[in-house]
Amino acid sequence: MNISIQNPETQPVQLIELEIKYLRQTINVLRDELEKSKINEEEKVQAVKKTYNDEINQLKETVNNLRNNLEQARIGEEERVQQAVSKVND
Repeated sequence: MNISIQNPETQPVQLIELEIKYLRQTINVLRDELEKSKINEEEKVQAVKKTYNDEINQLKETVNNLRNNLEQARIGEEERVQQAVSKVND
C-alpha cells in the first residue's frame, strides 16, 4: 500500500489502514512464535516421556532379572536341602 498524503480528508483513513496492516502483521508474527513455542514445548515433553519410559523399561528388566536370580537361588537351596535330607535318610 503506497501512502501518498494528498488529500487531507483521506489522510486519517490511510493512517488507520496502515495501522491495521501493521497490527495484522504483528498478529501473524505472534501466532507464528506461539506455534513454534508450542511445538518446542511438546518436543520437550516427548523427550521427557521417552526418558522416563526408557528408565521404567530398564527397571522392569532389572526386577525381572532379580526375580529370576532369586528363584534360581531358591531352587538351588531346595535342591541342597533335599540332598542333605536324602543323605541323612540313607
